[in-house]
Amino acid sequence: NVLLPPEGRIHLKYDLKGSRVNRSGKKGSSTLKDNDFHIPLELTTEARSRVLRQLQADTRFLRSKNIMDYSLLVGVQNYTYKTDDDKKLNVSSDSSLEILSAARVRAPGMYYIGIIDVLQEWDWSKWLERAAKIMFQCRCTDYQEISCVPPKPYQERFMKKVSDRVIYNPAEIRGGVLERTQTSPRASRTAMRTSDQKM
Repeated sequence: NVLLPPEGRIHLKYDLKGSRVNRSGKKGSSTLKDNDFHIPLELTTEARSRVLRQLQADTRFLRSKNIMDYSLLVGVQNYTYKTDDDKKLNVSSDSSLEILSAARVRAPGMYYIGIIDVLQEWDWSKWLERAAKIMFQCRCTDYQEISCVPPKPYQERFMKKVSDRVIYNPAEIRGGVLERTQTSPRASRTAMRTSDQKM
């Protein structure tokens, strides 16, 4: 995809529509989908706000043009970082159990994101596709999670899923492992990189 760097530099690639029905990557495919997405992007507060504002503007424009079925393409590039500590600690004086610090950690260091597949209009073919999927593929509670919906609910669902599930809100992170993970990257090359906070 033209939004992404050469394949060898991308370790995870997602095609996200904000829907759930039939949204799992195919076995052997390098592209994962909504049901495979489990680790949200961690950005700085400023970067998160800027990305969401731009996505909101772009999707509202697509909605005004009767466009739906677009995706958020997310490429994740991992980096390997050396840890600060090289410690071996006994849990207690009478225990053989040890806690060892990892010499290196591998974690997301760069994100590539953009909207793709922006040519599909909501028309009779999509209306029929939605009706068929509701009738033959979905339980009664699943129809709102079908990808094929009109532009207005599509855009609203898309933005809600991106805001709630795809990009972490740094204000909601309260210490612990997540906070420590965020401190691993020592240098931030762009605003899209993993947030870097000092302990």
